[in-house]
Amino acid sequence: MNPILAKSKSELTLVRHTEDVFNAIGWMFGIAANPTRLGRQWTRFFKLKPDQTDDFYSCLTAAAAFHDLGKACDSFEDAILHGKPQLIRHEHLSALMLVLEAVQAWLESAPSVHRNRDVILSAVLTHHLKARDPEAVAPRPPDQISFRLLVDRPDFAQLLDLIGRRVGLQGPRPQFEQLWTFEEKQGACTIEPLRERTNRRIRDLGRTMKNNPEVRRLVTAVRAALIAADAAASGLYREGYDLRRFLGDAFDESCLCDEAFVWERVINPRVDQLRRAGKWKDWSDFQKLAEQLEDRALLLEPCGAGKTLAAWRWMASRLRGARKAMRLIFLYPTRATATEGFRDYVSWAPEDAAGLMHGTADYDLEGMFENPQDPGDKRDEKDFETDMRLFAVGFWQKRVFSATVDQFLAFMQYSYGPVCMLPVLADSVVVIDEVHSFDQAMLSSLKCFLKEFAVPVLGMSATVLEERREQLTAECGLKPPSDARPLDLQAAADTKRYRLRRIRAGEACQRVRVAITQGKRVLWVVNQVKRAQQSILDLRRDWPAEAGMFCYHSRFTLENRRERHEEVVRAFQTPGVVALALTTQVCEMSLDLDADLLVTETCPITSLIQRMGRCHRSRDLRPGAGEILVYDPEDPRPYRFEHLGGLDEFLNSLCSDLAENNVSQSMLEQALKQHGPRLGEPDRWCAFTGNSGYAQGDESFRDIEEFTVPAVLAGRIPDFVALQQQLRSTAGLIVPIPRRWGKLRDPRLPKYLAVAPNDQYDPQTGFWDTIPPGGLES
Repeated sequence: MNPILAKSKSELTLVRHTEDVFNAIGWMFGIAANPTRLGRQWTRFFKLKPDQTDDFYSCLTAAAAFHDLGKACDSFEDAILHGKPQLIRHEHLSALMLVLEAVQAWLESAPSVHRNRDVILSAVLTHHLKARDPEAVAPRPPDQISFRLLVDRPDFAQLLDLIGRRVGLQGPRPQFEQLWTFEEKQGACTIEPLRERTNRRIRDLGRTMKNNPEVRRLVTAVRAALIAADAAASGLYREGYDLRRFLGDAFDESCLCDEAFVWERVINPRVDQLRRAGKWKDWSDFQKLAEQLEDRALLLEPCGAGKTLAAWRWMASRLRGARKAMRLIFLYPTRATATEGFRDYVSWAPEDAAGLMHGTADYDLEGMFENPQDPGDKRDEKDFETDMRLFAVGFWQKRVFSATVDQFLAFMQYSYGPVCMLPVLADSVVVIDEVHSFDQAMLSSLKCFLKEFAVPVLGMSATVLEERREQLTAECGLKPPSDARPLDLQAAADTKRYRLRRIRAGEACQRVRVAITQGKRVLWVVNQVKRAQQSILDLRRDWPAEAGMFCYHSRFTLENRRERHEEVVRAFQTPGVVALALTTQVCEMSLDLDADLLVTETCPITSLIQRMGRCHRSRDLRPGAGEILVYDPEDPRPYRFEHLGGLDEFLNSLCSDLAENNVSQSMLEQALKQHGPRLGEPDRWCAFTGNSGYAQGDESFRDIEEFTVPAVLAGRIPDFVALQQQLRSTAGLIVPIPRRWGKLRDPRLPKYLAVAPNDQYDPQTGFWDTIPPGGLES
């Protein structure tokens, strides 16, 4: 008789998989009497009380025991062997089996398990995050109405014996009806009463969680630990890894990060690189004082002040003496900034310790350090790739991360991958950059994370609205920055760096042309891609051959966007080069450049200050640099009226007809504090810490309005297919296009990808929504 299988396209049996999950839990978290470091850090991270430790371990063990019991049915077997649709999700059936009276009687033999039976039920039901509400639990299928449990298979009894032994359950094994049906039938187990019983108990648990935060924390800690252990046991078996060895390496307590590790593996190599390039000017007082910041702190300093190195010094100081952490995590709001953070800092760590995490990381790592210009840079000899077949679990063996915020904090909305990264996050020191740029959904998740979970966190930005600063400090416990800056940083902040003026939209082109003839480097920022593209066409006529012109925005294929990014940075960093970079908002964080003139459309105050941080950025002042010209576009989108609140007053307080620079960073900060809008937006609901026994994570981590869809240019589809066949990254060929162009599909592409028309794409200017008269080369 065939064994009961746990996975499709695999010989993995259900008994073996269940035992693997038990073992993964033991090797990751230990036992109550002898917890591992991760086990101790996990209960600290979730703020469990000391007397909840035994409950956590007993609940986790019991949840692991029953989590896949529902796979022992012919419906699941037909699905994995013959591709038939499942009549019921296996974890939902596991929960229904768990509420049977015979099983509940069995649980009574283990008091701590029986006392927390609803916590266990919730973890079993939701371990794939597919039970978001009562209606989602075991809905009736449209056609077939019955299936059979595989109780006659010999390994079903073996599975129950394993469960009883591991959980510590006494007495005879429960007996199960073989036939289960969605309609009442003699001699069968009827699903609907069990479904009602399950939902009633989950709703009762939700009420308990609301009245007792300790129960809520226990539920989330058990559920997340089960998800992580199950993901490890499944993925590592599938890809042929030794489970014990992999987890032992991932959570090896002898490989903790200490202060010396940060200095020797990240800070010193980066400083040496800057010194070889002639860019090092010794540590500033501000960077040294970063070590005195507390475990929860907010660092607000101008663009170009050296915040990133200050943050790494803060990280090192958190690990001084006996204090250590398993992971160092630096989070950025965008893929481009995370990639730059990896290139400049994290990649100096050993290759097996350094991780880059975002949606296109595998593509960005390809050739990142080929042809190094610095003879002391040996990073081209390293291989930073992670086994992507393991998904999030593949990153567990990394020690130092540069990642986008959502790769970790999206667990707050029950995103599965970030939930699987919680064993990494729970024992870490965290820096979160550019907090000013977080939309309301991201900010709500960040605030909830800071309130609910225990881990050292440094938030950073150049500019933050006073309202947001108050929220992060007064509400969330980040220690506010001192009003008294170090003398060197205060002197830099007080330096008159800018002259700010308002112009009419029609003057912008001419102002740019004049600046180019004067040999200046110009950054022109518009708020919509189509205006950037049209302005490039307008400027091409009579453009001087010796001056560079670059268009940079989000609507390129990733390979072309990387080329444009490198061209822009190279042009602005090469002495004597005259160039224009015409960009959208993507420049605010992803472009490290220093322009002489900034021309920009009006935008929120914090965004304007970020754009200004790309002008006259160097501490070495240049004659004629620092001019800022601001104008109102005809169409204010994508910004709403409330986001532009206070902008006129801000500009009026700073604009001047003086010929010399007369605006300092200190003046910008004071004007922001005085005129910055108070949006008063309500916090979004954070599913992970919600008072529900369901996994109600149906909201995006970001406030994303889906104006674009991912696509592949029609002419590049063969290239895409070839890369797939070679198991190489296809991310470089994907381009975001407006939704109205995303209806064409091709069977050779994954379903989520559309086909983009070739004639609307130009490698230099990106994808055009409408081809202009005369074509893209006009």
